[in-house]
Amino acid sequence: GRLRAVNGVGRGFQEERWIPEGRRRGASVVDRLIADLDANPDRPYFAYAHFDDSHAPYDRAGKQGKAFDRYVREIGLFDAELARLRQHLEERGLAGRTVIVVAGDHGEAFGEHGTFFHAKSVYDEELRVALLVHVPGRRPVESAVPVTLLDLGPTILDLFGVATPGACMGESLAPLVAGEPSQLTRPIGIDTGRRIQGLVLADGKKTILELRQQVVEVYDLRMDPGERNNLAEGGAPDVEAAIETTKLFFEVHRRQDAGYEPPWQKF
Repeated sequence: GRLRAVNGVGRGFQEERWIPEGRRRGASVVDRLIADLDANPDRPYFAYAHFDDSHAPYDRAGKQGKAFDRYVREIGLFDAELARLRQHLEERGLAGRTVIVVAGDHGEAFGEHGTFFHAKSVYDEELRVALLVHVPGRRPVESAVPVTLLDLGPTILDLFGVATPGACMGESLAPLVAGEPSQLTRPIGIDTGRRIQGLVLADGKKTILELRQQVVEVYDLRMDPGERNNLAEGGAPDVEAAIETTKLFFEVHRRQDAGYEPPWQKF
């Protein structure tokens, strides 16, 4: 329910379809997508579908095994539905003109930093997500360039020849999708909505500001991908600069209209 348009998510679509909870929810979403595609085979069509098959208590694909193994099996439920959707596109002759973007909205923690589930921290086990962009006729490429979900809007618009609004912070990943070198300049911002913020910087540093407890963390993801060695207390000039950059970024991008209360004040 949190993702419905009435709550500010997915606004601007011509219609919204809500699939009730159930063990076959992912299959029901694909059933609806297939029905819509069959009803609109000859005109432009854009759909956003949200799958939540892989969520705690991780029992939609069976209750046997450890939590992580059950979680992986739940991801397999989505994989199977994605395969069914692609097969339908092939059978209907639509695959040659259909772009498919698959993106995770969050990862999942299994005790790596003493936390479990998601939305409780901004360590990489919760931030690093799958992103697949399939464009007909393009050869598969893999990129290690750090990107953000804010880049998805500009990427989709760019693939269809539509200009990105100037207020959008993301950048198009279309060159990366085409296998071309691309120098992205926008910051990668992090915000849980629960007073934890941070940035992933171009030099590989990642900052975390835990505002409730006034805790600052800085990690070098290139040398310390497991985020174990907090550099914040060392006082190195480049680390201090990263911290100040993060504070300034969120100060500049904070809503300042009269009477506005940040969402985290509800928690």
